[in-house]
Amino acid sequence: MKLLLALVAVIAACLFTISKLHDDGTMILASLAEEYSVCTNVNACSDEDLAEMTDLLMEQDDYNSRMWLRVVLGWEHWVNRVTPNSSARDVSPARYGG
Repeated sequence: MKLLLALVAVIAACLFTISKLHDDGTMILASLAEEYSVCTNVNACSDEDLAEMTDLLMEQDDYNSRMWLRVVLGWEHWVNRVTPNSSARDVSPARYGG
């Protein structure tokens, strides 16, 4: 019985985490849509605007999965908040001889 409760708790935590990442990713996608002038305001982006922004990101080959895009955006945002700040020169092409 304890094992079943633990399993249910783990599944619930996973679903909550994925839901939170999806919500964060949706806000990031709306921000990108506003930046790319797909919609006029983050709060005014419709589902069609977000789908258009998703298509733009997919065309740019930045992401592989349309289904998981919002979760991936949320995950990237979370990782950027948790990891130590890196400077632009840490990832600049000049550093790697490019």
